[in-house]
Amino acid sequence: MACLGLAWAVPAAAVGAPDPAATAVGAPDPAARSAGEPEPGAGVSAQPSVLVLAFRVHSAKPIDYLGESLANLVRSRLEASGRVRVLDPGAAAAAAPGSGGPTGDAALRRVAARAGAAWVVTGSVTELAGRYSLDVRMTPEAPGLEAQTLVLTADADDVLLSRVNEVADGVVERVAGSTPPVVARVSIEGAGNAAGQLLPKLGTRSGGAYDSATVRDDLALLRAEPGVASAAVETERGPDGIVVRYRLTLGGAPRGPSRAGGIAEVRVRGNRRIESAAILARVATRAGGTYRSAQIARDVREINALGFFRNVRVFREQTPAGFVVVFEVEENPVVRQISISGNENVEGDKIRDILTLTTGSTLDYPLLFENRERIAALYRAQGYYLAEVSYEIDPLAEHAVGIHFVVDENEKLKLRKIEFVGNEAFGDDELVQDFQTKRWRWWSYATSWFDRSGTYAEPLFLQDLQTVQKRYADAGYLQAEIGEPKVIPSPEGLDVKVHISEGLRFDVGSIAIAGDETVDVEKLKQRLLLKEGDVFNRTYLSDSVTLLTEYYTNRGFYFANVQPLSNVSDTDQVVDVIFQVRKGPLYFIREIDISGNTVTVDPVVRREVALVEGELYSQRAVMLSRLRIEGSGYFEEVDIQMQPTEVSEQLDMEVRVVERPTGSFSFGAGYSSQDGIVGTGSLQQSNLFGRGFATTASVEYGGETQRFYLSLTDPYFLGSEWSLSVTGFSTLVNFESYEQSQIGGEFSLGHALTEDKRNRLYLRYSYQRKKLVDERYLTGAALILREFEGGWRDVSMLGISVQSDTRNDRFAPTEGWDIGANLDGAGLLGFAKFARAELRAIFYLGAPRWLLPNSSFVVGTRLGYAYPFNSISDFGLAGSPLPHDDTIRPLTEIDTNLKLPLSERYILGGLGEFQLRGFRARSVGPRRPILRPGQSAGLYLPLEKEEAGVRDRSAEGIASDNLRQEVSTYCPVEPCNGIDQVNNIYSTDVIGGNQFISSTLEYRFPISETLGLQGLVFFDTGNAFAEDELLFDVTDWRYGTGVGVQWFSPFGPLAVIMGFPLDKLAVEDSPVFEFSMGGADF
Repeated sequence: MACLGLAWAVPAAAVGAPDPAATAVGAPDPAARSAGEPEPGAGVSAQPSVLVLAFRVHSAKPIDYLGESLANLVRSRLEASGRVRVLDPGAAAAAAPGSGGPTGDAALRRVAARAGAAWVVTGSVTELAGRYSLDVRMTPEAPGLEAQTLVLTADADDVLLSRVNEVADGVVERVAGSTPPVVARVSIEGAGNAAGQLLPKLGTRSGGAYDSATVRDDLALLRAEPGVASAAVETERGPDGIVVRYRLTLGGAPRGPSRAGGIAEVRVRGNRRIESAAILARVATRAGGTYRSAQIARDVREINALGFFRNVRVFREQTPAGFVVVFEVEENPVVRQISISGNENVEGDKIRDILTLTTGSTLDYPLLFENRERIAALYRAQGYYLAEVSYEIDPLAEHAVGIHFVVDENEKLKLRKIEFVGNEAFGDDELVQDFQTKRWRWWSYATSWFDRSGTYAEPLFLQDLQTVQKRYADAGYLQAEIGEPKVIPSPEGLDVKVHISEGLRFDVGSIAIAGDETVDVEKLKQRLLLKEGDVFNRTYLSDSVTLLTEYYTNRGFYFANVQPLSNVSDTDQVVDVIFQVRKGPLYFIREIDISGNTVTVDPVVRREVALVEGELYSQRAVMLSRLRIEGSGYFEEVDIQMQPTEVSEQLDMEVRVVERPTGSFSFGAGYSSQDGIVGTGSLQQSNLFGRGFATTASVEYGGETQRFYLSLTDPYFLGSEWSLSVTGFSTLVNFESYEQSQIGGEFSLGHALTEDKRNRLYLRYSYQRKKLVDERYLTGAALILREFEGGWRDVSMLGISVQSDTRNDRFAPTEGWDIGANLDGAGLLGFAKFARAELRAIFYLGAPRWLLPNSSFVVGTRLGYAYPFNSISDFGLAGSPLPHDDTIRPLTEIDTNLKLPLSERYILGGLGEFQLRGFRARSVGPRRPILRPGQSAGLYLPLEKEEAGVRDRSAEGIASDNLRQEVSTYCPVEPCNGIDQVNNIYSTDVIGGNQFISSTLEYRFPISETLGLQGLVFFDTGNAFAEDELLFDVTDWRYGTGVGVQWFSPFGPLAVIMGFPLDKLAVEDSPVFEFSMGGADF
């Protein structure tokens, strides 16, 4: 019989255990048996017969083997009690065929009748999050008796096994009577006068409870007595209890204990690969000791626990020197190969990855069962809840086998329903709100590939149930119990039912803070999230402990500890909480040691540390220091450790850093719909000479755009808390109707507003020279033609800005925000005169768990408004003395309400700070008619209109076929302020607005975290508006959507975007491709 590593594989009879509860049944001296033969059973009991069926196991873990193991343990304990007769397990298989076994009382009574049992014992073990519930049911064969139940719980595996004794006692109590039999009388016959000396040595006493194990030990003790040749025991049940009689046969010469009950030798046989010494090292039975059946049983368990044997038997041989105990083992074969079949929807490599059974190892049946369950669990996690896994053991050679797992996948069932029973405080929808497990909906056809809706994976669902437990605990239901999920498969799919016992709801009673008499307790209690009279919240309790601990550690108490003590009153339904404070002594910083900075000089690191030598310790300052050092961007890792010193109440602060590459040189090429092929190059160093200086030089050169940029930043200018940044630039940018060339520079001073430097103030001054170049020669909107008249325009501007940046990563943030506001003014020097205000708010939000892992949402809005102080006369335009009308006018009389210089106007589209993806760069904004000069000097008319009686020859050879469309009506120059008033949109220019709004909603998800690839899906909206238009008129907003890929390469971030305008105009393209290198901030 295969033992499968369990001690009960050896029958009690094999270790010489009589049944003392039997009526008038003697136990002959085992020494009289033939040497080398297993001991037969003792006698036949007249006690109630019990049939123990295998227990059912409910767990996500591979512990199905516990079902038969626990049943065998219960059988052995019942046999040892001597008060019931346990039927052979084979009777169970004959009476209850089938793998599932009967469960109803009626079916169990029929099983009992077929097996000849008075009682049937069934049970189940349920494991959830490491806790066990053992439910045992005793069903009588007699219809007139009611079934009885017994429920026990355990916090760990070893506790579960230790409670089996309680299960057996409970079964005996209910089946055989409420009290154990009493020993009425104990006698020793055949010992003569020695009986009086031997009786006090026995553990079985008159008037005490009868225990079969004690009787066996007494029997062994008597056999070991000098002069005793043999010993036997008889028991008889009388009206007053059990009568125990020990019958002795005295020998001619006294014998030592090593001869009668003693052990002369312990041997092992049958082993081939496992050394005998390794086996004997696990057993406690030793030569020279006393033979005890209970110890032999424990030894068998220890040998089986090695996992190398399929069967263990014990033989006892009588020799003149004493007993020779032989452990006969049958080794498991060696596993030479493992194969899998039937896995059509799960890859074989994925199955092999979860197997713990390996080739070359000894066949271990519990391990084999565990691996079978592992495969089944893998299929359940994939939604194949009806999958069945079996195994075949194929002999390959002598003592070698192959293991073949056979998978029957069956149909993949979708999760249709999650139902809670017993929940009154929360509805089902509330409880599943934060679940990772999603039931199948009609839209799951489109979403199941990333949110796995409809897939039931029990390990994941058990994690979801922990959120239910937390929800109840945070709502005051401290005694709420969440039952094990019950999965009900049907042809339509899976239904999962969970029983909930909510229990009482508790409020917060009194709150006290003890252990510190120097603090204002009432003021300190105001810091706590837990408030007296509120509904008890377990999370608030934990957070309050953290707040109190930080209160003390931030004030120098390095070893401060806060322990919450609670008193739960079921009567008043309140929880009184005492926060026990142990402050410990104050600690000071002795030294600050910095290591690992092979490039960065010490002062650069030390200036970010918020503590100095001799200062009182503060946990907040330590965390702030780590945050500031990490924020510098110079280091990959930052670790700060506090080390106690030999000087009491002093600490050394050890700052360990790992340098990161802070310089980069990159070059590349890209393509966009607007700029065509673009070549880029960049040289960056954020930690120049290891002293914290940042410098950047970049070039972008394309057919439509050229940019040259150089900057230098000192984050601590002249050792102060102010940063200084100097920037110089030269650009040539192509817009739809003109090119703009500009050259200039900017000086910026910055200062942190908070200790963590996440909030900063900047003061700026910039000077720029700008000039327009016309591509079409003397044609364009009136605002554009104005700029041509003036040549180079100077812009001298002062500004102030504030920024709050809490992003967790500069390039790929997943949480935090970036909020900024700018106020600028120009006019003291230079041509342009205006005041401008801008606001930017971008939020990075972690995506829900049911979406792709490590994905996030980006929600942002930018808006700006510029108020011009220029007048039309500032542009230096010449009027015309010639007569004119609404058909033809001088520039001084066209678009006179548009006074903000063209170079300062907002034009949206493409990537960058004026982002509107789905549209070509610098292509979205107010449009005005393209003008051409008339035949009279200084007068202009729309390109669409010919002067009365004169054919417009200036348009010939200039306008494209689209621009030469014939029109039947004429729009006067002055009223033509919108697209709708122009007959041909191709005859208009984008002139930008003095106000704009741009919003974005973006979903980012990782494609390859190893390569730094990230995908995105976006929706952008916004527009720019002229002086006489409304900013928040959403009917005039433009909309674009699309997809993109970002690559955080060693040379810097790269982005490729493909966008589509949702309200495309005839003059616009679709799709639009955009390329960015070095990052484009919204």
